[in-house]
Amino acid sequence: MIVVFGLNGIPTFDVWTYSLVHRRWSRITPVGPPPLFRALHAVAYDSKRKRILVFGGGDPLFFWAGRMWNDVWELSLAGRAAWRRLEPEGRAPGARLGSSAIYDAEGDRLIVFGGEVPGQFLGDLWELGLSGSPVWRELTVPEPKPSPRARHVAVYDPARGEMLVVSGAGQSGASADVWALGLRGPPACRRLEAQGDPPPMLYLHTAVVDPIRRQLLVYGGLTFVDQLVPNRVWALDLDGEPRWTKTSTLSSSPSLFGHAAIYDPIGDQMIIYGGMRVGLIRGDLFALRLGSSPVWSQLPPLFEGPGPRQGHAAVLDRANDRLVVWSGLLAYSHVYELGLFARSLSDVDDWHALVAANESPSLVYGPGSIYDEPRHRAIIFGGYDGRSFLGTMALSLDGVPVWQNLQPLGATPPGRQFPIVVHDTRRDRLIVVGGSFPFDEQPWVLELVPEPRWQRLTATGEGPGWFAGGAGVYDPVGDRVLIFGGILEGSYGSINDVWELRLDPEPVWARLRPDGEPPHWDHIPGAAYDPVRHRMILQAWADPITDGGLTWALTLHEPMTWKKLEPVGLQPPHRNRTPLLYDPRRDRFVLFGGEKTYEYDDTWFLAFREPAIRVQLQVRPRVAQNRLNTDARGVLDLALLGGEHFDPRQADLASLDVPGWSGVSFGPSGWYRDVNQDGSEDLVIRVPIPAVTSDSIEVIGYTVDGERFEGRLAVPTVPNAQATARRSTLEDARMPSELIISAPSVLSESSQLGLGLPERMPARLTLCDVSGRRVASWSLDGTSSMASITLGGATRLVSGIYYAVLTQGARRVSRRFIFLR
Repeated sequence: MIVVFGLNGIPTFDVWTYSLVHRRWSRITPVGPPPLFRALHAVAYDSKRKRILVFGGGDPLFFWAGRMWNDVWELSLAGRAAWRRLEPEGRAPGARLGSSAIYDAEGDRLIVFGGEVPGQFLGDLWELGLSGSPVWRELTVPEPKPSPRARHVAVYDPARGEMLVVSGAGQSGASADVWALGLRGPPACRRLEAQGDPPPMLYLHTAVVDPIRRQLLVYGGLTFVDQLVPNRVWALDLDGEPRWTKTSTLSSSPSLFGHAAIYDPIGDQMIIYGGMRVGLIRGDLFALRLGSSPVWSQLPPLFEGPGPRQGHAAVLDRANDRLVVWSGLLAYSHVYELGLFARSLSDVDDWHALVAANESPSLVYGPGSIYDEPRHRAIIFGGYDGRSFLGTMALSLDGVPVWQNLQPLGATPPGRQFPIVVHDTRRDRLIVVGGSFPFDEQPWVLELVPEPRWQRLTATGEGPGWFAGGAGVYDPVGDRVLIFGGILEGSYGSINDVWELRLDPEPVWARLRPDGEPPHWDHIPGAAYDPVRHRMILQAWADPITDGGLTWALTLHEPMTWKKLEPVGLQPPHRNRTPLLYDPRRDRFVLFGGEKTYEYDDTWFLAFREPAIRVQLQVRPRVAQNRLNTDARGVLDLALLGGEHFDPRQADLASLDVPGWSGVSFGPSGWYRDVNQDGSEDLVIRVPIPAVTSDSIEVIGYTVDGERFEGRLAVPTVPNAQATARRSTLEDARMPSELIISAPSVLSESSQLGLGLPERMPARLTLCDVSGRRVASWSLDGTSSMASITLGGATRLVSGIYYAVLTQGARRVSRRFIFLR
């Protein structure tokens, strides 16, 4: 059973499936831009191509204004679910509401009947031929035929090849008739004149064909005077003399209208879902088991997840590959929402409740939270429960969740709502900045080892002052906390400034002024760090007039620049008070819930498509102290690194070019694969180095997806020796004017980092992984302006991306490279 779109107090455009075998609901997240949310649309299943076809419908908030469509969409269920708009040829039927549609398998076509536009009911019949390119064609049906109508039901009777049209609303009210449209040959209609006790005049009802007993089953709906039909199921014999009978059922289901119904061939039962009763929208699922004694039963309920909320705590549990959500507030209701929930990060939306081994702390609004990966737990600080602020809690995520009141040592920071909480992975501690109420200007630090301890973080420089409502991330490369936006204390004015709290060597505040147009300030936007592209991602307000939500990136390498991203597909409606989280396994961002005009309970993913990587080799001469052998030749091994987000076999080798080098071939014989420990493959391209002119040294650089990588390569004097990008020396022995880390982008265990020190004083080289965690460090006495460090001599590294950070006094420089074992 598949549910597409509808109304749940607000319009929805989600897709759910119910397994008739496992009796379990799952939410599907199709790829591709979906149609606009709609109601009173026509839906049919194309069994030949395993897809759902959606036609027409309208905006339920603007039915009165005639906002409706005549577009056709497919939801492919063959493989990964995907939305696609069809572009049929021919004259199409007009836009409408409340039409019906069936799929005619014998004719391989979609049949659409009736519907309405404001002030008029329709009785036209259309077919959409699906063999080859889709084509619309209007069908002419002679009298007798059904009167114009909408909100009726149409089902397909495969045994007789007929489309059955049941009741509906028309110009003179609801009808109680049943028509059969023959689809084998020219269209012809006949009215089924049945004996017995028929159902009343209905609309917004449902009907299914019971193929075993050859009967039409009709359930629910509204009568001509908008009254609910009593809980009855009517059956119409389809073979022999038509006759209506009311089924005798044990137990009961609620009286409904606007629901959905299917026939379940596995359980031989009719299943109904949703609908409305006495002003309440239902999410119940009932089954009527057919046979001599029909019996109603209620199936397992639909679990929709945490429900709409804002100001909740959310972490991405990487060890269990899931999103974990706790607490929060229902928008404008001042109701603090109970519950701890988890959602798998796979393609299927399978929210489920998490049951902790002990009692949950007080439910709060506006806490700060981080995922403590080394200990597989969430740490939550702050938030307000209507009476007081929450302290410092931990939620263990190994096995059965367990809550723990950390009760750190030291002075406790004042409680607050919506603090900026980041994980300083380099020092394994939490940093808390800002929040309300009360406003607190000074940052706080929660040391996690050897035991939790709070202490103030004393920073120099002029900071942003007392503020709340901002967003922040920890930048492991720059070793700093970055903050955007906020409200200043005692003022309703807002800011869209960017501040940094640099942590090394001593904490210091500084206001940054990135290039480009920043996003408008938004109250508590979502923010996350992008470790792959070294930037901060914001889901923030785009324009105060259109009130649109857009995605922004702040590049963190120099020059820092704001850039408005243009993701493909439908974007989430603007919302605030919701965390934005990074999923490193799939290189994407996750957004759940939030609030603007009303609360949301949807989950969105922002993924970055990796294009075919184009690589450019560039060579330029440099003056060197030592003359090079004019006959020096060699081979350069340039590695395109495979990993979770890039398959190097997709690289466009034709894009390789070496300016000034001639006769260089990059054909298949010039490359080989290198398998890493994690199973990913690198593509190593073997490039012959031509003769090098005297008094020169080669600087090898390449550009990957717009980002420049460069390494100095001293060509050896031994003929035919291999010089690779993994071996590099610093060629200039003079005192440099600035800190230098000389290394190619690709290093191995035997590679050396060449270091240039502008002052005769001690220095330190630190090696960090992409999370900012320190993995190695070296002390330099500074007696020489040049030094070199061999990677393999200090520690065993696994293949991956690393950052080398060199500091000397107040100077600091970092370099990103990829290590291959």
